[in-house]
Amino acid sequence: MNPKVTLQTNNGTIAQTHLVTQEHISAYCKTGIAAYLDHYTHLWKNGDPSPYFNQYYQPASVKTDLKNPDFIHGIISIEGERIGIFKLDLSRSHPEFFPGKTLFVEKLYLAKTATGCGLGTALMHQFYDWAQELNLKGIWLETMLKGPARNFYIQNGFQYLGPTAVPYPQVLEGERAMWIMGREL
Repeated sequence: MNPKVTLQTNNGTIAQTHLVTQEHISAYCKTGIAAYLDHYTHLWKNGDPSPYFNQYYQPASVKTDLKNPDFIHGIISIEGERIGIFKLDLSRSHPEFFPGKTLFVEKLYLAKTATGCGLGTALMHQFYDWAQELNLKGIWLETMLKGPARNFYIQNGFQYLGPTAVPYPQVLEGERAMWIMGREL
């Protein structure tokens, strides 16, 4: 798996991804929080996603994750500006979708300014390439029922695998619904 990848979007934008190491933890946390805030504060009571941030965007939790070879964290940048993050999980599998032979996209957050240019599609193709290098059979994820992300995944060949919901009680009841989606490689 190449630790640094250059991607070209459909409008010619050049982006880079690089895998997170100990020296990138702070940048990963800050970038992840900023990108998340661009899209998802409306889900939370009082617009406060701090329970989620406290679990996933604390340097100590990312440092622990980096010790696990099944987790792959990355930062996405355009012209040196960090505009997004991703987290992939090689150990999490869906019982009805190639169990034990899939890549789970746990997080993919892009700043609002970086959406709509084909970067998400370019990233998904990079994830497919990585999964194929690892001889995996599919890629899967969970996405919000409402909002543009679900349609993005459908357009990129993902199919509905089942329902799920955001597990945080602080999320507004009408915003909790999610879909589990998968794509065979």
